[in-house]
Amino acid sequence: MLDVPTLFCTFAASGRLFGVPLIDIKEVSAETHCTPIPHAPKHVQGYVNIRGQIILALDLKRILNLPADGRVAQRLVIFKAKIGPAFGLLVDEVGEIASVRNQDIVADETNLDLESPSTSGLIRYICKLPDQLLVVLEAKNFLPIVEQELHQQSR
Repeated sequence: MLDVPTLFCTFAASGRLFGVPLIDIKEVSAETHCTPIPHAPKHVQGYVNIRGQIILALDLKRILNLPADGRVAQRLVIFKAKIGPAFGLLVDEVGEIASVRNQDIVADETNLDLESPSTSGLIRYICKLPDQLLVVLEAKNFLPIVEQELHQQSR
């Protein structure tokens, strides 16, 4: 059986490398000016208008409880509709497309200090790249976390 590599769109937040399968990405935008949403969960940065389409912008650093490093998000990674309705992640910078073979996927993410009860299910697995680790995120689980927080706020 052939070991067909998987392609990942990579991006950085708080000095860590993250990625999602390239097949899940609609586009990456430099437009990051957000219109705030009153009473939105802390993970929601606001709405971004891209060519007339309104995109919900989620702050990756806040969702994963990453330390604030003073950097301002420079890119919005927007997902295809199959992942969820019009949303994207604000990230510090977008990296290269990474090609990862199955043998480079590591299932153990316990040493990352990223998992918390509010973010469980966001990390799919970790991949070994030649010079660093790539944390692969489960994009379809981002909106349910925001919805869960909205539900908790309404109580």
